[in-house]
Amino acid sequence: MLRGQPRGRANRRWAKGRRERDKLGPEGGTEDPGETGPSATVPALLELERKDRRMLERRMAELEEELKVLVDLRADNQRLKDENGALIRVISKLSK
Repeated sequence: MLRGQPRGRANRRWAKGRRERDKLGPEGGTEDPGETGPSATVPALLELERKDRRMLERRMAELEEELKVLVDLRADNQRLKDENGALIRVISKLSK
């Protein structure tokens, strides 16, 4: 897995969803054809907010997973640096 790949994919999905919602306008395409007036857009706006919230919650979960992986990688990196230093010390003592 490449380092920037999941973030880029999520950003593209987010941007695509945002463009689709922008094309639909403030109603979000969920308005009943029989309803008219400002009260007709309230359910559509609430649905958009719910979709945005779900999308943000998914993104937050993805970022939390990425953070866990990052923490693990940093710990592994530090452990390998320590092992490398120990091996260098052993090799230098053996070569004397």
